[in-house]
Parts: sequence; structure tokens; C-alpha cells
Amino acid sequence: MRAAGHRSAAVGTRALLLPLLPLLLAGRGGCLRRQELFPYGPENGDLELESGDDLVSPALELSTALRFFDKSDILSVYVSTNGLIAMSEPPAGESHPGLFPPTFGAVAPFLADLDTTDGLGKVYYREDLSPSVAQLAADHVQRGFPDVPFQPSSVVVVTWESVAPYRGPGEDPAQEGERNTFQAVLASSDSSSYAIFLYPEDGLQFTTTFSKRDENQVPAVVAFSQGQVGLVWKSDGAYNIFANDRESIGNLAKYVSAFLGSVSPQ
Repeated sequence: MRAAGHRSAAVGTRALLLPLLPLLLAGRGGCLRRQELFPYGPENGDLELESGDDLVSPALELSTALRFFDKSDILSVYVSTNGLIAMSEPPAGESHPGLFPPTFGAVAPFLADLDTTDGLGKVYYREDLSPSVAQLAADHVQRGFPDVPFQPSSVVVVTWESVAPYRGPGEDPAQEGERNTFQAVLASSDSSSYAIFLYPEDGLQFTTTFSKRDENQVPAVVAFSQGQVGLVWKSDGAYNIFANDRESIGNLAKYVSAFLGSVSPQ
């Protein structure tokens, strides 16, 4: 595992880690300000996911293939209300948080039961081909891996802005009015892909959501997952869980401004 940065001990890490998936916990000596997120919103060409609960976007077609674990030909991704980006269309019933890892490949900056039904929370997404955004992504990667040349030709930017927790019968009264804002960026060149998770200061105001499956409060999950592998006998592929309890999730914006990891073979 290649790692850089500091304060990484603040976040628990559990992983079935392939050598081709180096992980960086990147903190730059202070909290990330919201204006340091990648540009987002309709004024930056973003599409907006429909307001609601447990929704998944139509396929976002990519101009440069995303390299993810053992695949080098992913030409579309799907964005979920629930804090994840899927490498294939999630099967019915798996668009909401359940047991981890899922059957499909995914990157999850904050996998939880999130809800934008009230229209106040937004989920924005786009593929950005502009030189300025490509350079911003390259700068993030170079900070983590200064010896690895990388210049992306495609950058997928997904932003969950002011999203609320799903509130069921077991709702936590303390979550009233709490909102989370975070961002995931997938940057790809012709030979490699990187995922960047960004958590601005005060961006994570809740760490658990009500589980429709278990009918209680469960912590969010920050992770990569290959999905199931095998043609006949299927089994869970490799996965990396970076945070999955109240303490480690709560420390994301407090001590660690970003996760950066290679999601492609090196």
C-alpha cells in the first residue's frame, strides 16, 4: 500500500486490498473549505438527479473508459441518491444501502440512506473535459503520488449537496435539520483512473441513517468495491472499507479532508 498525508490514524481502515489499489488519506493541515471543492452546479454544466429516495441516475456516458479493478472498459457510470457511484446499473433492490459489499462495482464516498425528497438537498453529476478541471484533478493526484505522472482526459464530478438522512420510525430527533455535503471525483487517463473523495468543513453533520432493512440507525460506509466476480460460482470481489463506524465517519471532515486512491491496475 502506498500512502501519504497525515492524521490517517483518525480513520479506521479495513480492507481486502489488492496491490494495485494504493490508498491515500490526504489531510493538508486543515479543514477543506467548501470553495475548495471541484466546481459544481448547473452553472458548471451539471446534470441534476431527480429529487427523491433511493434513486439512480440514467447512465452517464464517458468519453474515456474508466479503469476499475480488473476492468478497463467502463464507459458509463450511475449515480445514486445514497452516496455511491455504480460501475453498472444497480439491480432492483440494491439501489438503497444494504449489506456491504454490493454485487456491483461501486465507489462510495458516503454510502447511507439519503433523501432529497424535500427538494432542498441536491445531487449533481457530470463528465468534465475542461483543461482547468483536468488540471485540478491532476494536482490532487500529484499531491498524493508525486512520482506518478498523471494527466486525466476525463473527470467525473459528483456532488451531494445538503442531502438529508432518510428518517423512518426509528428516526433520531437530533438529526432534525442536519445536512451533509460531500463530493466524489473519478479522474481517468488512457492508462489509469483515480477516485478522490472530498469532505468540506462542517459538510458531514450526521454519520448514521435509519436502515429500512434493519429498522435501526446504522453508520455510513466509505469504500470501494469490485462487486461480485466469477461466471458460474460467484463470490465477493476485492473491496476497501475506509470508514464504517460513528467515530471514523465523524472524523472525515474534522481530520481528513480527502481520500485519494487508484482504482485501476498499475
